[in-house]
Amino acid sequence: MADPWDPPADLSGGYFIVEYTNGAGLTHRQRLHVIEFNLATLVYTAPPGSELNVGDTLVAWGNIWKLHYTDAWTLNLISVWHNNGDGTFTNCVPPSFTPVVGTNTNPEAASPAGETIIIARTVGGDKFKIVFISPAEWEPVAKAYITSASSGAPGALMTYLTGSDTAIVAHDNTQPINYASISSPINDRLWRAYHL
Repeated sequence: MADPWDPPADLSGGYFIVEYTNGAGLTHRQRLHVIEFNLATLVYTAPPGSELNVGDTLVAWGNIWKLHYTDAWTLNLISVWHNNGDGTFTNCVPPSFTPVVGTNTNPEAASPAGETIIIARTVGGDKFKIVFISPAEWEPVAKAYITSASSGAPGALMTYLTGSDTAIVAHDNTQPINYASISSPINDRLWRAYHL
């Protein structure tokens, strides 16, 4: 019997890690899982649509990410990892990636420790979670719910994540459904780091 504290098996094809920084000492990372791809070429085994390879997905993700951040922030690729199917991962030669600069023109986050957390169930019944730390216009607000019909960056995010072109998936290798909670708490660990 599996230990209930063990994370679920990773059925995705692998993941990439991106890092975003504002040049003023704030740096954060995101890890996003994708469908199965060829270890050598990074081409998807069954491309979902216009994203034929990991590089295409990185460009598409950059276009979504930049809606959440001002031009003080830049997104860079750190690494790409292939799921070997046996619980191990291989670090791949990453595709070329042009850093992406944020395009949101709203004010910077009210707190550098503020984060926006988006959680949705997946088509396969698992959980999909993504976190944006210190996004533009961040303020602590009550939990709400978003779909692809929502306005602004949250709606664009949901349209992308639930669309037919994206290769981004959860651990269970399925996309999130088009209904997610969105909350904006203070990240206690970051708050302590910034206020010591």
